[in-house]
Amino acid sequence: MYLRPKPDGKTKQVLMGMHFYAWIAFIWMILYAGGSLFELITGVLDGEQKVTLFQDAAMVPIRQFSVWHYAIFGSYTVALFVLKSFLLFYLIRFLFKMNPVNPFNRDIARILEKISYTLILATIIVLLHDIHAAWLPASVKSFPEFWNLNEYLFVTGLVYIIARVFKRGVALQSEKDLII
Repeated sequence: MYLRPKPDGKTKQVLMGMHFYAWIAFIWMILYAGGSLFELITGVLDGEQKVTLFQDAAMVPIRQFSVWHYAIFGSYTVALFVLKSFLLFYLIRFLFKMNPVNPFNRDIARILEKISYTLILATIIVLLHDIHAAWLPASVKSFPEFWNLNEYLFVTGLVYIIARVFKRGVALQSEKDLII
C-alpha cells in the first residue's frame, strides 16, 4: 500500500494567500491595461497629449513628433499590460490546481508551458520597444530608460526550464504510478 504524505496547514494557507493576492493583482492589471488602452485611443484621436494616470511624461514628445510613433509605443505598453494580465491569470490557475502532495501533473505542466510562451511574447514586445526607441531621433528620446530586456530574457528562460522539468516530472510520475 502506497501512503501519500499530507500537506500541513501552513502550506495550504500560503497557497490560499498567494491565490488571493494573485486575484487582486490580476484585477489591477486588467484595469491598468484598459485604462492604458483608453488613454492611447484618446491620445491618438485628441490633438493634444497630456500627462495622465496611465501615460507618463515621456510620451508627450513622441506624440508631438508623430501620431504613428505615439500609437506604436502606446500599443507596446498596452500589449505588455495585457500579457502581464494573462500571466497573472495563468498564475491563478496554477495556484488553484497546485496540489502540494502531487505537484507533477499534466495540468500544472501545461500551465507552466503557457506561462513560458506568454513570457516569450512579452520579451519580443520589449525587444521591439527597445529597437524602436533606439531608432527615434535624439530630440524625441525622452525615455528615462529602456525596458529591461535582460530581466525578461532571464525570467523567460528560467520559467521555460522549470516547465520542461515539470513536463519530465509528469512523465516520471506516470511511469511510477504504472509500476505501483
